[in-house]
Amino acid sequence: MDNKLFGGMELLKLDISYTAELASSVQAQINEDIERTRRIGEAAYKNRQKMQQTLEQTAANTAETNSQLQQVVANQNEYIEILKQQIAIKDFKITVLKEPDAQTQSR
Repeated sequence: MDNKLFGGMELLKLDISYTAELASSVQAQINEDIERTRRIGEAAYKNRQKMQQTLEQTAANTAETNSQLQQVVANQNEYIEILKQQIAIKDFKITVLKEPDAQTQSR
């Protein structure tokens, strides 16, 4: 190669090994940063998936609980109606038992 360029000025032979090492070091750091970012992104994605699964499971559990609570309320309402009927029967018996006393007193 002709070392005389730019109007006859001789070009110096430069040692670019430091620059090459620096560029290599920077590239290695960039690669490490990319890998670290990928791992962080992957962990964040897995965390979001776990959160989504947890939310879905919570929704399913809530629906099941609501269903069970509705059945409990229905059962309690039936029990209340049975108690009301028992009270009505007792009131009727008391009324029937008191009626002979009223007839006895009128004689």
